[in-house]
Amino acid sequence: MARVIYFVELTGILKSDGVTSKTFGYCDGDEGYNVRDGDTGLSADSPHYAALVNSPGSYTRSLIGRTGQIFGQADAQKGTIELENQAGSLDDLRLYAFDGRQAKILRGEIDDAGALVSGSLVTMLIARIRRVQVGWGEVIVDFIDR
Repeated sequence: MARVIYFVELTGILKSDGVTSKTFGYCDGDEGYNVRDGDTGLSADSPHYAALVNSPGSYTRSLIGRTGQIFGQADAQKGTIELENQAGSLDDLRLYAFDGRQAKILRGEIDDAGALVSGSLVTMLIARIRRVQVGWGEVIVDFIDR
């Protein structure tokens, strides 16, 4: 029986040089996920997705604008991704700038052998990161999707 798995990818730029880009990959569940040959849609920068996702994304969207009118432009979708910072395992994220960079949330299914079910990977959201807060036990990623 297949189980649902969520993947989170965060792209940052190394602060020390302002050029080097890196995509960090995380997933939910009790185990991590190692990218296998034939997996498509997952980042090549992240061969291993550590099982550190507490919440793959909670967000809100409003059809009623800031002025209370229901016509015109809707407010942007705002949300949060929560990662578990076990014993400081994500403290190195402080070395990267994320503001305005891409956050991606994907959903897939894993079979009993631990392989991604072919054709099950779907991109749920691609958004821009507003802020990454690295805390004592968790990392909070605020995003916005216009």
